[in-house]
Formats: sequence, structure tokens, C-alpha cells
Amino acid sequence: MDFSLLDAEVDKIIWKFANLFPGCLMKSVDGIRAKKKFFWDQMKLPNRHWLMANMNYEAFLGFGAFNTKKITGMDVIDFIKFRQEVASGALMGDETYAGVLGKPQK
Repeated sequence: MDFSLLDAEVDKIIWKFANLFPGCLMKSVDGIRAKKKFFWDQMKLPNRHWLMANMNYEAFLGFGAFNTKKITGMDVIDFIKFRQEVASGALMGDETYAGVLGKPQK
């Protein structure tokens, strides 16, 4: 693929930003981010909890399954078993993870 047109546009934007007064640049960036920051402030507590749950459990299992595909032949976990484990109150740990991740092929 030829990214020269995209590269040229990115270069133009960066050149414009590089030639602004630093205070004006910060004002522009803050203005763009204002809505995002407002809504993040409104939802930061539940978003923080979701991020913790996602990174500690779901992303860990998903990335693990993907990264071990050559060993297990599977790039996903057993989602039904995982939901059953969660519903039964299983602790998230090695035993639960081993139950839903693919087994090494022989």
C-alpha cells in the first residue's frame, strides 16, 4: 500500500501545530478534548471498574487464547463455560482460567 498521501497530510497537520504558539496549541487541543473530558468525568468511576475487570480477566483470557493458538489450535476461550463459571461465582484464578482456555494439542 502507498501511504504517501496520508503521510503528506499528517506532515501538514504536524507542521501547522509546530508553528503555533504553545499556548494556542494547548488551547486547541483542550478544546477538542473538552467534550471527551466532560463525559469521562461523568463516567470515570464505572469506566475505571470496567477497565480493571476487562484487563484483569477478559483481556487476559482473550490475549492468552490468541497467543497460544499454535499450541492449542484455538484462538478463543470457551465462552459458554466462562459465563457458567462467572454465574456460579467461581473465583477468577488459574483453575478457572485453565477450564476455559484451550488445551495443548498432542
